[in-house]
Amino acid sequence: MDVGKTIRFFRKQLNFRQKELVSKHMETSSISRIEKGEQSLKVEALVEILNTMSLTTE
Repeated sequence: MDVGKTIRFFRKQLNFRQKELVSKHMETSSISRIEKGEQSLKVEALVEILNTMSLTTE
């Protein structure tokens, strides 16, 4: 499973909306493209998303 699909899986499991994962450096459309594998994701943005959902990289 790639990172985007994993983000989408946990986002849906935890009942988060895409707009809830948006940071000051990212737009809702970016989250959508990341989940579809159409856009890459910087480590810093991944950490922000994981923190928002109270997840870790483990």
